[in-house]
Amino acid sequence: MRLQSAIFDMDGTLLDSMPIWRDLGTSVLRGLGIEPEPETSEMLKTLSLRHGIAYCKEHYHLPQTEEELIGRVVDRVADFYQHEVQAKPGVDKFLSLLKMEGVWMYVATATDRPLAEAALRHAGIDHYFRGLITVAEVGVGKKESA
Repeated sequence: MRLQSAIFDMDGTLLDSMPIWRDLGTSVLRGLGIEPEPETSEMLKTLSLRHGIAYCKEHYHLPQTEEELIGRVVDRVADFYQHEVQAKPGVDKFLSLLKMEGVWMYVATATDRPLAEAALRHAGIDHYFRGLITVAEVGVGKKESA
């Protein structure tokens, strides 16, 4: 039986994007002129965006509002996806082979659509996919607690 279609996760599967998520909190803190404590990255991994922001604001006595800090996080991620992200090694060749075989390919991601589209475009692999769906569009995903 021939493979007819495939759905790919984006971050960490198609794109070498996990480092941005692993170091995002410490990167934003450094951008504010603060050297984070060594355990900060590990601790932030366990928190939602809002809880991580609240923790950093309180722990590092940040004068910015939570919304301003979220804006900095979003801006950093957008910059990475638009200008830095790369496809994982071998992805382009693999997708090319699947396309030659007539496989219809799609991307499913938790990343917001504009950022996902920018990332795939910057990595040079957007042309392989017939469609993209995000968790926001289907109404599922991690729930943020206030």
